[in-house]
Amino acid sequence: MSVTRAKYTGTALPTDSDTFVLFTTVETGKGANFFAMLGVERFSVNIKNSHAGTLKTYKSMDRGTNWLQVSANAVGIPSASDENVAEYLVGSYIDWKVSWVNGGTTQTTFGIDMSLHTDRSAGV
Repeated sequence: MSVTRAKYTGTALPTDSDTFVLFTTVETGKGANFFAMLGVERFSVNIKNSHAGTLKTYKSMDRGTNWLQVSANAVGIPSASDENVAEYLVGSYIDWKVSWVNGGTTQTTFGIDMSLHTDRSAGV
């Protein structure tokens, strides 16, 4: 099993009901089938947020010209010492992205950790 961290490059706190792309294979510079080339099966997102929002994932067959939504998961407010964790099986996608749709209230805390994994299960 191998783990690679993915960096979130956003700097502004999410406001209103805006959408923020957290990660996309199109911008990696590695070409289509990025996950398959690296043997990546699973993508993990850990979020420390002060207000609710939604994580949405999309797939693309044409390098991001058109995106089809794959999932939408509501994300609540974690307790003071916790984070929200979401995991996605991504190995079959030509291109893929995950976005945060802010819930309408400006975040006062917003921290993102993301990682790519070569195994399919978290193996808790």
